Amino acid sequence: MEADRNISVSCEVAVVGLGPVGAVLCALLGARGINVIAVEPDRQPRAFPRAIAADDEMLRTLLRLPGLPNPAALFDTGQRVEVRDAAHRLITSVDFGGSPTGVSGLSFFHQPTLERALRTAVEESPHVQVRFGRRVVELSDEPAAIRLGLDDGASISASWVIGCDGATSVVRGLRNIAYVGQTFSEPWLVIDLDSSEPLAHLPCFTYLLNRRRPAVNMPRPGGHRFEFMLMPGEDPAALASGPSVRQLLAPYLAPLSPAAREALHLVRATVYTYHSRLAERWRDGRVLLAGDAAHCMPPFGGQGLGAGIGDALALAWRLEEVVKGLAPAAILDAYEAERRPRVAQMNRTALIAGRLLTARSRAGAVAATSVLRLINATPWIGSQFRAGALRPTPKGSLPNPRVLTREGAVLRLDDVLAMGWSVLGRGVDPLPLLSAVSRQALAARTAGTLVVLPRGGLARPGVFAGPAVEDLDGTLLALWPAADFGRALLVRPNRFVALTPHAIERVRKVPS
Repeated sequence: MEADRNISVSCEVAVVGLGPVGAVLCALLGARGINVIAVEPDRQPRAFPRAIAADDEMLRTLLRLPGLPNPAALFDTGQRVEVRDAAHRLITSVDFGGSPTGVSGLSFFHQPTLERALRTAVEESPHVQVRFGRRVVELSDEPAAIRLGLDDGASISASWVIGCDGATSVVRGLRNIAYVGQTFSEPWLVIDLDSSEPLAHLPCFTYLLNRRRPAVNMPRPGGHRFEFMLMPGEDPAALASGPSVRQLLAPYLAPLSPAAREALHLVRATVYTYHSRLAERWRDGRVLLAGDAAHCMPPFGGQGLGAGIGDALALAWRLEEVVKGLAPAAILDAYEAERRPRVAQMNRTALIAGRLLTARSRAGAVAATSVLRLINATPWIGSQFRAGALRPTPKGSLPNPRVLTREGAVLRLDDVLAMGWSVLGRGVDPLPLLSAVSRQALAARTAGTLVVLPRGGLARPGVFAGPAVEDLDGTLLALWPAADFGRALLVRPNRFVALTPHAIERVRKVPS
């Protein structure tokens, strides 16, 4: 709901920016009972689609985001990627089907539609207020808070401030945090078309290895996107003009009937220059950065927005721990320590993909094609590559297998676990395995418990009478070494394994 226009208000967390990252963070914090005020200059989400792809980590988060209406309808799942040469001959393809996270490895979405749904989730939370149409112009430190000065003269006192306000972050600027990296010299023309029907002859994300003009096209809900690299000396305004756009799209739209081409609606044609940057630090006292305010990367890996959603997920539970007095503020330093290496890894992947896919010299194009053909032809590596399995999974990520409940329902693990902390036992109740101090720490966090059994385990006599499931895929049981039948596993609220089975008693020191 929109906040009253008080001259001065206070909250536990202020979120600056209500784009997708800020909205996800607000929804997660609100569901945890944290009082949040969000400040957002734009009263409506931007009308133009920007991000378009979601990986399995991002999709897993959004499918269980509190308050998000009908999340499954927002995504076209089960997508694949093709790489073709200048003559449009197939070089290789990657089929992003299911993954250990239990969801599609690649999905497409329409960002304005997603943002509207995310704002609905935020506005439904009784713990979140939004100051639409307002900008932050000042941040000043107080003894136990940060005061945010707004452009209408009002102020907000917040225990913590999170800058989710994009690559040109005001929050980052006000805290004098450097944003280091590089800007790429190859601008791209991005063309978005709305269409009542999918372009059936262009069914998947396609890279065109064409040294004369590298190009990309991809479907999205309600339309299609095309991207073309500008060549040296080309005028961006001229290339984005109507005649040029029609000429570039002509080969792609030729298979359509005249009526189908007439039904297409040009949403935008604009030129973008991509960046690869990292904020010098992601925490400055009581101020933290997330999403593009903390990092941005080229789009070739499709990871930009997903990285920001991962930030929100990693921050939400830590902020809850600190705000509720369960952990010292020092655990917020572990946010950057966890996320920065993952973002750097994503960025490296995007840069490597970009170098392969945008080669403009004859030698570079031949080398890129040869490398991809070699990978495709190598027996084990090729099959793994085509299945999307070579993309690194975050260390400690909890798998999301199919599980059988006592009631006979086959669900995903995420459907069974609580939103917060969970303790898992392999074949036994995990709580008696822990010290009294550990049990007390987990009780303070209202941690859930779950016994994990192999197929057929629920039918065996003497099985634990509490919450228990059978791991139908075996990926969850594989987290325990073979001999550790009587060990417990602690799972953080962001679905990461916090501690090894042998070290769970360290929970008494407050997990970080």
